[in-house]
Amino acid sequence: AHTWVEAYFPGYGWIEFEPTAAQAPLDRGDSETPILPTETPAATSTPTATPTETLTPTPTLSPTPDPSQPPPTEPAEEPAFSPSTPTPTLTPTVTATPIIVPTSQPPLSQQPSGPLAFILPALVTALIGLLVLAVIAGIGVFVWWWWEWRGMRGLSPVVRAYARMERYTRGLLGLNIPENRTTLERRGDFTGSLPKKAHRPVVAITNMYTEERYGRGPGSDVEVQQHANSAEKAWKRTREHILSNYFWRFVPFSRFFRKDE
Repeated sequence: AHTWVEAYFPGYGWIEFEPTAAQAPLDRGDSETPILPTETPAATSTPTATPTETLTPTPTLSPTPDPSQPPPTEPAEEPAFSPSTPTPTLTPTVTATPIIVPTSQPPLSQQPSGPLAFILPALVTALIGLLVLAVIAGIGVFVWWWWEWRGMRGLSPVVRAYARMERYTRGLLGLNIPENRTTLERRGDFTGSLPKKAHRPVVAITNMYTEERYGRGPGSDVEVQQHANSAEKAWKRTREHILSNYFWRFVPFSRFFRKDE
């Protein structure tokens, strides 16, 4: 459960708050120290006195009164001139008030809680693991197919078993047999590189290969099928012995506790 809390501040509006401890704090853009505007001091007005004017009397000539003219009216009395009272001039003071504008931030995405918080990462990890295993299995199947069936198309089961035996002993056991050696000589090379319990299937494959390649070969279809089944079983046992002999090479001191039958 998650709650969004907002508090109202006059002049600012609704401000978001984060009460949940597991959530990241809100970023309102006020991480840095705000730069407050400086106040301009008010200019103090100094009253200045207006200088007093000094009146200098000017002599005037009095004209001769004419009897036919009406008597002149006396001018209105001029107001007495008094020095002006200094009036201070007030300059308004402008005070800058910083206004913090709250920046609107999008709400944080709510993280899954409860059992989903543990199930989802586990599912993702399991899917990645299955994908890696599938890739490894695919590579293994391709390598097995390339090693087992490359160049074997069109061969009979007996010839195919003999060709596989040569490929496995050459590739895994490092047995390089010269091309000028006969089939019986090759059989001795095969049995010399394998334990004694592997001699019987190796001899069976070699004899069937010699009969099919250089002899009369199987006559009827029944004999052909029997030779094919025998060659397949003999090759499976021979392959097990070749692979076992290959992996035993990586075991330290294997020759001291390995039984060779």
